Formats: sequence, structure tokens, C-alpha cells
Amino acid sequence: MATVIHPFSSDIKNSQLWVSSPAVAISGTNMQGRYEMVVANNAGVTLYLGSAGVTMNNGFPIAVGEDITIPVAGSLLLYGVGSGTGSADVRILELA
Repeated sequence: MATVIHPFSSDIKNSQLWVSSPAVAISGTNMQGRYEMVVANNAGVTLYLGSAGVTMNNGFPIAVGEDITIPVAGSLLLYGVGSGTGSADVRILELA
């Protein structure tokens, strides 16, 4: 699936992390003026997104090779957890 990047982006931050269990923060410090995040599950296992208590049972699933674009207003702490015993290779793109 193609992701459309907002044409007025003045700052971009990209990062990568491995997510397994327990849940870890996907979005770190609040990027000044951030309005959008793209989270991609690059490899490994299904990634589940949600709040600090996210689990495989209550999280929003992102399959391997899929991504999600999240509009952001203000600060957002997004957490992720991988399914099973593997780890998800998570790529994050933040736009401001």
C-alpha cells in the first residue's frame, strides 16, 4: 500500500525498533509541530498498536508488510507489542 506524505512537511524524523513483548513505546518524545505518524511493520510478526497496556488481545493489528498513517494532534504516546515469541521490525516516520 502506498503512503501519501503531506506536501507541506518541513521536518521529518525516521526511526526503527524491534518490538516484542511486553509493550514498548513506539512514539518517543513529542516532535515539535508533529501532525502525522506513519508506522510500518517491516518484518517479523504481527504488530499490535494501542495504549501502554496494549496486548495481542486488545491491540490494533498491523500485519507484516502493512503500514498505518495516524493523524496526530498534540502529544501522542503510542505503544506496540509483537505477537508470539518473535519480534516485529517497526519503522516510524514522523512529520512536522
